[in-house]
Amino acid sequence: VKTAFYKAQYCDDLSYNEAKAIIEFVYNAEGDEAQHDYALDSLELNFPNSNASDLIYHPDHWFDDDSMFDVDLTSDEMLGYLMKKSNRVLTGAPEIKLSYPLSVK
Repeated sequence: VKTAFYKAQYCDDLSYNEAKAIIEFVYNAEGDEAQHDYALDSLELNFPNSNASDLIYHPDHWFDDDSMFDVDLTSDEMLGYLMKKSNRVLTGAPEIKLSYPLSVK
């Protein structure tokens, strides 16, 4: 029932710090299942065509590189890749050095 009440939406004024907090919430598996799904859906909606779920849980798939199975990206790096892949720069975003080549999938 809870999942039915959580409806993710695109947020025009999403800030860098807000998006980073959502990534950390998802990555750290906080909240219950409905809240977790809502947060992940929010990332997917706000960073279209970026496949946030794979970046967070399966970076080897996201980067299309099996050697990146155990890569440990920071929330800033994850957000940097999501912004780059979706062509969406958020308010308050610092310059982020992306250490790995962007996936071309």
